[in-house]
Amino acid sequence: MDVAAALELRGYARGAPRRAAPPRRSRYSWRFVACGAAIAALGLGARSAGAGGFDAYPTIAIDTDPATLALAALVAAPLPAAAAGPENPTFAKDVAPIFQEKCQACHRPGSMAPMSLLTYQDARPWARAIRTQVASRTMPT
Repeated sequence: MDVAAALELRGYARGAPRRAAPPRRSRYSWRFVACGAAIAALGLGARSAGAGGFDAYPTIAIDTDPATLALAALVAAPLPAAAAGPENPTFAKDVAPIFQEKCQACHRPGSMAPMSLLTYQDARPWARAIRTQVASRTMPT
């Protein structure tokens, strides 16, 4: 059988209309319909029992009492300053503890890592490379 005969047999002959493929049904489509019907039934049942309706955009009531606003201002004021971190970070106080916990198991003299990170003098030449590796989440592993 040649190609033209095979195409004609399958309905792809020249000038012949193409047959529409039957719709494909997923094995999950009945589950989707059943879950939708169950959710609708539960919603209608709750509605008929007197429960409140679903509100897609609920409103939030804010107490505008001056004492409440003052308390909220006192609580929220220190948050940005605390989140910013130390103003003048130092190697000994801020960086060295992180290196000791995360890096110095490998980054020490005679180890498999290419450079030592034990002291400021060891780490300073590698500052840009360290920043790049930490920002890309390649290090620490």
